[in-house]
Amino acid sequence: MARKKFQWWHAVVIFVVVNLLSGLPAGMSGDQAFYNSFKLPSVAPPDWLFPPMWLFLNITSLMALYRVANAPACRSRAVFLSAEGIGWFLFSIFATLYFGFTVQFWRRLIRSFTQRSQLSVSRLR
Repeated sequence: MARKKFQWWHAVVIFVVVNLLSGLPAGMSGDQAFYNSFKLPSVAPPDWLFPPMWLFLNITSLMALYRVANAPACRSRAVFLSAEGIGWFLFSIFATLYFGFTVQFWRRLIRSFTQRSQLSVSRLR
């Protein structure tokens, strides 16, 4: 039997690395005050549901990745693997974009950018 290219421990490494990258910028619990400041719809799931649901989604996604990565090469396999890589990348940066860069960060960034733009324009005059 041919050895599989994608081993089970590859999935574990992806899971650990991506979740560490995702959790570091905002902290493991995220910025709860920022999240709770949103006006949530009445049908919003409870906070405690997110961790087990993300765990379930991550595990099932890695199971699919394991199966497809070890399947015979074809065009749809390459497309799936590319999409999966993009998905894991976006997952790893989501917490940074959502919790790590709060509204205060974006305000400072925009203020800094507009001040620099105004300085550049005033130098041209």
